[in-house]
Amino acid sequence: TYGHVVSENAIFRMSSPSVHDQAQEHAKLFRGEKSNRGFAFHTGDEMNPWVQIDLGKSIHVTGIVIENRPDERRTEGLMLSVSEDGQEWSRVWAAPTWQQVWEVPLTMTRSGAEVPGRSARYLKLETKPTKAAPMLLQRVEVYGK
Repeated sequence: TYGHVVSENAIFRMSSPSVHDQAQEHAKLFRGEKSNRGFAFHTGDEMNPWVQIDLGKSIHVTGIVIENRPDERRTEGLMLSVSEDGQEWSRVWAAPTWQQVWEVPLTMTRSGAEVPGRSARYLKLETKPTKAAPMLLQRVEVYGK
C-alpha cells in the first residue's frame, strides 16, 4: 500500500559515531543483508543522538518501516521529521511506545482531509533521552510513489 522502496540508494550521516560503529555496516541500514551485530550504525552517547537520511531528491514519501535491534530499547521516544532542504524540519511522528519494528504511514492535511504521502528529500530520526545515550538501528526502509 505504500508503493515501492525509495531508500535503497539513500545516504546518511549521524550526529557522532561511537567506537562500536563500523562504516562498512552503514549500507546495510537501507539494503542487503542485515548486520550480524544487530545494528547498521551506532552513535556516541549523546543527549540528542540522530541520523539524517538523504534520498537524493524530493520524493512523495508514503511510509517508513524502522527496525530496531532485537530487545534494544535505546530508541524509546524515537521521533521522525522530514524536510525538503535539510534546514527547515517538520516533525511528523513520535513513537508512542518501543517496538521491534515500527511502521509509520506519512500523511498530510489537504483541504481539511488527511491524504497519504508527503514530499521530502531528507528524513531525520532522533531521540532525546533523559541521560546521554547512543542511538542504533538495524534497518530503515522509506517507501514512496
